[in-house]
This record gives sequence, C-alpha cells and structure tokens, in this order.
Amino acid sequence: SWSCVYMAGVNARLGRGDTALLALSEMVRNCCMGNLFTLHNDWRRTGSVSCDDFRLAPFQIDANIGFPGAVNEMLLGCADGTLTLFPALPSRWKTGKLEGLRTVGGRIVSLYWEENRAKAVISAGFAGSVIRPAGGWTFADGSRCHTLDAAETAVLELTRTN
Repeated sequence: SWSCVYMAGVNARLGRGDTALLALSEMVRNCCMGNLFTLHNDWRRTGSVSCDDFRLAPFQIDANIGFPGAVNEMLLGCADGTLTLFPALPSRWKTGKLEGLRTVGGRIVSLYWEENRAKAVISAGFAGSVIRPAGGWTFADGSRCHTLDAAETAVLELTRTN
C-alpha cells in the first residue's frame, strides 16, 4: 500500500494526475480494509501482491498518512515561494473542493472547481507568494501569474484553457 501512495505522490509532482489517481485507486482496491486502514499486502488477492490469510497481513500506516498528502500534491504544488494551482488534477475529477490546506509560507488555501471554472481563496501568510495555475488553466483576467505580499489575501478565478 505504501508503494502505491509513493507512486501517486511522485506522479503528482510530475504533473501526471491521471496516473497518480490510478495508483491511489489500486491501493484502495487492493490494500484497503472496510474501515479504510491499509494493509501491507493485497488481502483481497486482486493484484500482484497477495496474502493467503487476512489475519496475517500487517497494518501499514504509511499509506494512511501518505494518501491525503498525495491528494494535496495533486491539487496544490508548493515550492520555492511559488504555489501552483491544480498541478495534477485528474481528468475524472470534474468537480470538487479542498478547503483549509496550509502551505509553506503560512497561507491557507481553499480550492473549488467545476469542469471549466475554478476559484482559489488564498489567505495572508508570513511570506510572499507567486501564484500560478498549472497547464490547462489560466486566471480569469488572462494572466498566468499573480504575486501576493505576505499580508495579502486573494480570491482568484480561473478558467480552463484546453
């Protein structure tokens, strides 16, 4: 289970949202119990690594911790003072929202999206930020970049370009 989450995180960083989602889906299908705890082995024997006896499959907390991290990486990139909106949004996630994600720099970001429109609400923080939409998106005003000082809060509208 942890390797699926790891692959999801790596693919999210590479901007491959559909591949990241596939890795998370495989983990849920093959290594996730009814209570959402993940196991080291494929206890349903549906994938490549199986376990003959469910009672012997060890609990694997790495995947439980890494799963939300991978999803966060798919929706918001954060590196070198730049926030990238929707860096690896899977094509199957037509609508959704993520609220209250804290970033490096102390900002809190909430994202809302529909098929061709999105909104980002970005709070003030203790550091300035450059905000960029990922490929396939642009800000509603046509720009590809916004710069915020530390005390600035922003509500940014986005539109899909492809």
